[in-house]
Amino acid sequence: MAFGTIYTFGAIIPFATSVGISAGAAAWLLSVVGGASIFGRLLLTSFARPLWSIRLLKISFAMLPAAFAIWFFASDRYAQIVVFAVILGIGYGGFVALQGDVTPHLFGVAGIGSVLGRLFFCYGIGSMIGPIAMFFLLESSGGTLLPIALAGAVALAGVVVIWGLTPDPVLLEPATPAPLRRSPAQLSPPSVWMPVPAGSAGRGT
Repeated sequence: MAFGTIYTFGAIIPFATSVGISAGAAAWLLSVVGGASIFGRLLLTSFARPLWSIRLLKISFAMLPAAFAIWFFASDRYAQIVVFAVILGIGYGGFVALQGDVTPHLFGVAGIGSVLGRLFFCYGIGSMIGPIAMFFLLESSGGTLLPIALAGAVALAGVVVIWGLTPDPVLLEPATPAPLRRSPAQLSPPSVWMPVPAGSAGRGT
């Protein structure tokens, strides 16, 4: 997911201007991606309960290679680039919104911070490697088609990997519950034998 999308956020405006689209119209494309991302988060999460979050997450991933295919054949057709931006934004927004629901469903809430940390670590690796790899491919090939094709291929590989997810949660070993700690006020006072001084029996206090 991160490999192609992070590169695209920085490349869509230079790509549009390189094929003759005005700078103002090219700048609107990034706004289209952002608006579609918000729409995707609201739309897909509203159907998370009846359609299952995992199924919608797969759809979000599948939108990426479809979007890159549209971008690959767009050339200087502005309307087709807008369609690409809309599909990319919806898919990316759905991924961002749904991963918070899918992750605890699969792995439970015990240790969820560690699981999310690993996911975001891998997301950071893709965000770092993707733009660098596609930039060098752009420089070496002298065109934008090969970087777009690479982004689409990686996105398609992501669809293949994630398509095997099942709506059934992964069975994990239950965590050993930690012993309960009580405050001193909750502890019963110890039974201590106190000697009675001689001659104090029967005296009033």
